[in-house]
Amino acid sequence: MKRKFILIVLVVLLGSGAYWGYLRYKEGPAQGLEATGTIEATQVQLTAKLPGTLQNFTIKAGDPVKKDQLIATLERNDLVAQKERDALGVLKARAHLDDLLSGARQQEIQEMEIAVSTAQIRLEQAARDYERAVALHEAKAISQADLEKADYAYRQAQN
Repeated sequence: MKRKFILIVLVVLLGSGAYWGYLRYKEGPAQGLEATGTIEATQVQLTAKLPGTLQNFTIKAGDPVKKDQLIATLERNDLVAQKERDALGVLKARAHLDDLLSGARQQEIQEMEIAVSTAQIRLEQAARDYERAVALHEAKAISQADLEKADYAYRQAQN
């Protein structure tokens, strides 16, 4: 009986010690530092909201700077390039408009007539090929795939 009692007391003491150790571990070391005083920045990282090249610095290294003070100007070469591209686009559009307003030249008219004539010939040939393919398919001389190819070629020629 005495042994049981000693064993129970030993288990309770070990359990209590483990629980106390767990609470100390969970608590962790004291973190942070409390102090009073004033904080002053001696250096500040400056960044621009837009990409560009810094030009015309108004201050020197080591000079004190106040809030909202102009330090340098930012040159945006990409905006200049975009403006030039847009101006060239306007000139190109005006030249195209002038060509359209001046009307078609005789050579352009002939080229378009030849293109229309060629397209008409291709359409007629595709129609004949399609009719032949239908007849051959009905006679079981060509496959369904060949008939579909002829049909596709005919529809393409119509467009």
